[in-house]
Amino acid sequence: MWIISTFGVEGELMSSIVFVVDIDGTVADTMGRIRDLEQRTGSALMTGWGDKETNEFLEPSIMMRDPIINGANRLLDIISSFGATLAFFTGRSERSREQTKQWLTSKLSIPTETPLFMRPDDDYRPTHVCKTDMIERQLLPAYPDSKFIFLEDDAESLKSFSKYGLALKAPDCWNVIVGPIC
Repeated sequence: MWIISTFGVEGELMSSIVFVVDIDGTVADTMGRIRDLEQRTGSALMTGWGDKETNEFLEPSIMMRDPIINGANRLLDIISSFGATLAFFTGRSERSREQTKQWLTSKLSIPTETPLFMRPDDDYRPTHVCKTDMIERQLLPAYPDSKFIFLEDDAESLKSFSKYGLALKAPDCWNVIVGPIC
């Protein structure tokens, strides 16, 4: 892995690194879902969406149809092969936990015990606010002696995450992490 070999992180040090991976827009290709909802509502890419549109976007049965973003499986396999911990961190609500776990295990071949951090049901705060709260309340206590590398597609979340670890724009950052993978 380029980022690991460049910074000399190997062996036991890798076990102290947690790769915190967003799902929608990072490993799950949501563009079809977004286009469908934009056509039905007439609202541009997630701007002006209210609770109703957000709930439709996060409908578990619709999320199950999302394809994988090109290179995601290879990236996660490489990260795992170096002994780093993977944890998924999503703005999806708890009501979609089972479908999300099913999607992760079937599409990405992720073990069912892989940690999955999700927003509470009926939490409609902006994603970066909700996820920052999840870092403070859930992620940091779960991994108290770890270093974090966040893979995230949302610009506001990336800004918030930078105070907790290395925050990389996904999927753009994949070549930086492992070299050319797609």
